Amino acid sequence: DNEALFNVAHNVLKQKAPQYAELNWLTAMAMNGLSSSFRFRCALNHDLHQMYLNLVPFNRLPFLLCAQAPICAPGTACRWTVQELTDQAWSSRNFFANIKIEDGKILCSSQLYHGNMATSEYDDETAKNQAKMSDDFVSWIPCSTQHAIIGVP
Repeated sequence: DNEALFNVAHNVLKQKAPQYAELNWLTAMAMNGLSSSFRFRCALNHDLHQMYLNLVPFNRLPFLLCAQAPICAPGTACRWTVQELTDQAWSSRNFFANIKIEDGKILCSSQLYHGNMATSEYDDETAKNQAKMSDDFVSWIPCSTQHAIIGVP
């Protein structure tokens, strides 16, 4: 939502008065990341439609939330570890909707990592994150996370 985009631009990118161009850039960056599994081959067969159908057994419950990590100013290069990327993606500062995870439960999550990295590295971080946030996930979906590595940065 617009308020969340403004908060990301103001709090993360430290822009005092974000313009529509910066907000559109944030949206384009997120959509580029979300659609990359359709455009490029990835280590696992992964897409949002598959996640929506396979991980969520009740079609009236989900609300898809988008988060982006890393968020860098346009034209700057960012280098982060897998742990930092995972922590940023789950930070409410990087959510593109104004919600609090504490107010509800997570049915499932889908994480797309871009770049060249070992699958064991992101498997370990995803397992640590899911163990740390186990109270936030519903208990009746045992395998509630999907993740993929897309080799194109």
